[in-house]
Order: sequence, then structure tokens, then C-alpha cells
Amino acid sequence: MIQNLDNLSAQTKDIAQHIDTFATTYALVDRTSKKQSTPESSTPSASNRRHNIVTQELKSIAEFIRDTGKDIPWHISRFHPDYKYTKTPPTPLETLKNAESIGKKAGLKYIYLGNVAKEGNTYCSACGKLLIGRAGYAIAENGIKMSKCPECTRLVEGVW
Repeated sequence: MIQNLDNLSAQTKDIAQHIDTFATTYALVDRTSKKQSTPESSTPSASNRRHNIVTQELKSIAEFIRDTGKDIPWHISRFHPDYKYTKTPPTPLETLKNAESIGKKAGLKYIYLGNVAKEGNTYCSACGKLLIGRAGYAIAENGIKMSKCPECTRLVEGVW
């Protein structure tokens, strides 16, 4: 269930009271690696400003999800060039790991990196045991027993 509606705007409260769970996806594009750059955009201070803005934006997203419900999964998708948009490089894995770290510091229990091989497993938020092992988009192992962690018996939110 969505919890702690007190800190949300009236519009968000109206939406949140009608849903049990939701996931958000935030595709991270590394704009610092564009081939065309202006002198200002290539300075260390401009790069630091961009990094700080992105970090603050990610922190705000993570805090919004946390304040809505710590059990809500956050899917952070890696940009990858495809079809007609092939000139921008993929989001660096380091950028996604930074977003994941921000989410963990905010208190989110389930954070998934999308479009990244071998990064989508689900672990128990209480004891850290592997609950769902994934191979790409397929489930290779499902250790959840009766909606609980088999190690510590913590309830695993979701429909299993």
C-alpha cells in the first residue's frame, strides 16, 4: 500500500490513494560526451554543475518514491543508441550505479538497472538473500516462498 501521503501534493495524493504500487523509469543520457561542445560546456565547472543538477534531480525522484512508499520499485533505464538515434553513446554504467546509490541512500528497497546485462536481480531488503535471479529479461531462479524470503521470512511486497 502507498504510505505516508502527508508529504505529497494534493494532486499526487489523489492519484496515490487509487494505486497499490507503481514503478518509475528514468533514462539517463550522458550529455557530457557529445562531440559538439561549446567552450563553456567543456569546462570542469560546467561539467560539475551538470553533475550536481543531475544528482539533485535523481535525489528528488528517489525521495518522492520513498515518501510515497519505500517498497515501490525504481527502474532506472540505461539509454542505448538504436534505430535512427545512434549518434549518442550509451549511458555509462557508472552513471546508473550513481543513481542506484542515491536511491539506496534515500531508503528505497528495490532498485533495478534496466538495459544492463546481469543487473536486474532482486534481493531481500532485510537479509540480502538473492530472491529472484534474472538472466537478461528471463527469470532464472525464483526463491520467494509464499511471498516471503526463505532465509528471514520477511514479506516480499508484490504479486508472486
